[in-house]
Order: sequence, then C-alpha cells, then structure tokens
Amino acid sequence: MAADSVLHGLDQVIHERRRLGIVSALAANDRQTFAELKAVLKTTDGNLSVHARRLEEAGYIKVTKGFADRKPRTEYRLTAKGRRALETYYGAPPACRPALAPPRLGRSRTGRPRGSLRRRPRRPLR
Repeated sequence: MAADSVLHGLDQVIHERRRLGIVSALAANDRQTFAELKAVLKTTDGNLSVHARRLEEAGYIKVTKGFADRKPRTEYRLTAKGRRALETYYGAPPACRPALAPPRLGRSRTGRPRGSLRRRPRRPLR
C-alpha cells in the first residue's frame, strides 16, 4: 500500500507534530495558557501561535484572550470536536501515526551524553 493512501484517511490538521502536541496537552488539562503550552511543547511564540490559530480555525480549540494583572493572557481549551478528532486519530492504525520513540541513551559521536547542551571545550590557539 502506498504511503499516500495510508495517510489519506488521517486528519491532516491534527497530524502535524506541534498541533498534535497542543491537542494532547489540552486533553490532559482542562485549560492551559499560552506560556504553559509554550513551556510544555518547548517551542517558539510564533510557532505556537500559528499552529494554535490553525486548530482554532478548524474548531478543535477555543481561544480566550483577556488580561490578568494588566498583562495579556491567552487561554486555550479543547472543544468537543477537538476531543473527537484526537480520539479518532488515536483510533487509526498505528502504522499511520507518528511513533513515540524512546529517547536515545548513551553517548554521541563527540563523547558527550546525548541531550547534553554542554559544548566541547575549545582547542587552544597555537
């Protein structure tokens, strides 16, 4: 079976990795703020806002904007349509869904632990 025919049955709005992360995070919590979602998904402001807007246009999430202590506050909630879409997505055959790969352990080619942000020491100038 060709890859196109396998992916054809999936909801392309929710299939994108960041959007799936947003919907999954909202399914686990009743509501989340922009800052909370940004921290959970480890993404940028622009990336999160674009994907959230696409989900809002599809009717999967509800966005409420307001102020808290004179600071703008954006809250997101999962709609019933979004919950159904997520349940349908996870009801799809596993071959169609992205695999949740376990983190790779061990050391990288540079000898540092995987996931380490520490840079290699600089070589002294000659």
